[in-house]
Amino acid sequence: LVRKPPISEEERQKIINELKTLKKRVEEGEDFGLMAGIYSEDPGSAKKDGEISFGRGVMDPVFEATAFDLKKPGEISDVIETQFGFHIIMLVKRSGEYITVKHILKIPKPKPKDIAQAAKDLKNIKALIEMDSLTFEEAVAKYSQDPSKKNAGKLVNPYDGSSSFTLEAMDEAVAFTVRKLKEGEVSDPVIMVTGEGIQAYRLLYLYKKREKHVINLKEDYDKIQSFALQDKQNRVMNEWIENKIKQTYVNFIDESYKKCDLSYNWIY
Repeated sequence: LVRKPPISEEERQKIINELKTLKKRVEEGEDFGLMAGIYSEDPGSAKKDGEISFGRGVMDPVFEATAFDLKKPGEISDVIETQFGFHIIMLVKRSGEYITVKHILKIPKPKPKDIAQAAKDLKNIKALIEMDSLTFEEAVAKYSQDPSKKNAGKLVNPYDGSSSFTLEAMDEAVAFTVRKLKEGEVSDPVIMVTGEGIQAYRLLYLYKKREKHVINLKEDYDKIQSFALQDKQNRVMNEWIENKIKQTYVNFIDESYKKCDLSYNWIY
């Protein structure tokens, strides 16, 4: 159950003004890529002069719509807000439904008192749960500010799609907290960083704890089902690749790679 500290209007306006200033500097002749490298808070694209390429349907909807609305290379958008923060975007090139842009991301920061308030809110929510005023699932539905609320707040294991983890597979901060919980117990507020890079707090709830055991259908049906599905998907993909290899012309393979143990035999 996640609570994010609010961002003050003062901080929001400060970020907007910073990006407006950067846009003006570029329009007056400074290099957008250089500005992105210095000022953007998107670590993935900042080191590439802010450049990203994508097709439709993969980016934040506001970011994508703004990017595709740009008409000519070099055109820069107004400041926009997405789930990640505030951006300005410059069109580099467009080919049909595929586009290359450069962007600068600035992430507004909550004030320390607002971060502390998020922790206080969670302590109050925990008290309600412990008094049986509401269940953890009801608290998630009512108070959580994380997309996981659609899944009753359950963490999803990225390796098998289930909601069960070994301690070794967990984030270290989560594992440290969960290790001390009993089944049905709620943790104290735990600090975290959201996917948008914002500091927040969350409550962790331990549904069930099991000792290490040999996997079996009675206790691990969902995990076995997930493994079976993954195996089937892998076999179908492997068959598709093997068929495509026979019809694919590889123009060049560096000599140093020809000695590698390739997953698929691309060389005939």
